[in-house]
Amino acid sequence: MVIMKNALWKDILRDINKSKGRFISIAAIITLGVMLFTGVKIAPIDMKATADKYYDDYNLMDLKIISTLGLTDKDVKDIKDINSILGVYPSKTMDALSKQNSEEFVIRIHSLPSENLNNNNENYINRVNLVKGKMPSKENECVIGNEKFSSLNLKIGDKLLLTSGDDSDISESLKNIEYEIVGVVETPYYLSNQIGSSTIGNGNVKTYMFINEDNFKNDIYSEVYVTIDGVKNLNSYNDEYFEVINESILSIENISSDINNRRYLEIVNLAKEELENGKKEYEDKKSTVLRQIEDAKKEIEDSKSKLMESQDEISSREQQLYDSIEDGKYKISVAESKLKEKEEEYNLGLIAFKRNSVLR
Repeated sequence: MVIMKNALWKDILRDINKSKGRFISIAAIITLGVMLFTGVKIAPIDMKATADKYYDDYNLMDLKIISTLGLTDKDVKDIKDINSILGVYPSKTMDALSKQNSEEFVIRIHSLPSENLNNNNENYINRVNLVKGKMPSKENECVIGNEKFSSLNLKIGDKLLLTSGDDSDISESLKNIEYEIVGVVETPYYLSNQIGSSTIGNGNVKTYMFINEDNFKNDIYSEVYVTIDGVKNLNSYNDEYFEVINESILSIENISSDINNRRYLEIVNLAKEELENGKKEYEDKKSTVLRQIEDAKKEIEDSKSKLMESQDEISSREQQLYDSIEDGKYKISVAESKLKEKEEEYNLGLIAFKRNSVLR
């Protein structure tokens, strides 16, 4: 057996010496293949590890909670009370239209915590990375996403005038409608240039911006970002990570019906309150209008009475005037008759006087 092995190795070495070039080529090809295979196998692992570190560095959310009815501070507290929850950030979001160099585009507006923007704040989730400029400190300042910043021909110091894109007034949702760009940021919330779709404009969100949450007038949150305790040391692409996340999802789903029912009742009660206020306002205005109508009717009746009195007085004056005219006519007629009688007497007297004068 040993003799056969020695003979085999001698034969192999003899073949290699006869064709060293071919042996080196084959060995190089095998080496390159192994290196390529090793690179292909290890690259995704390194890429996932790099991405996971990026997520952890900027505290990317583990879960995003959305409700069609919106979320309140009570809902946020209930979510925080779940044992597995580490950090919670309630966010306000809306879409708006803006224009730059006659080009209209859709921009997604996110709220930014007004204070405690530091890495030690576990509730500061989806942290932004300031690329240039500064963070907003005033109500009319904003930072804008770096992904489409240059393509929109924007620069720090430009002002964005926002409109709602529909029949509503955007000033009902925001304290300011014009914002000055003071910085450019990146966030792990958007991992690609595709921001999302919208119901306004051309339906495609072009970029995003952050403003201080105090700028939003509404107390209702659009979504809640959540981080889970104990998953920072897990790779977010591994099954172990998703097992922990799924447990937290079940805990959130267990309280979701209570949250939805409470929010539903809040909306119904608010609608009832507005309805009752509307009814009360209607009744108050109805009473006022009815009182005004009664006053108007009384005024009309009074005017009618005064008018009737005036008409009676006019009729009386007309009768008096008529009687005066008739009396005047009668007196004139009597006077004319007397005058006629006197003229006749005068004429008779004159005739008699002339006769007497002739006889003499």
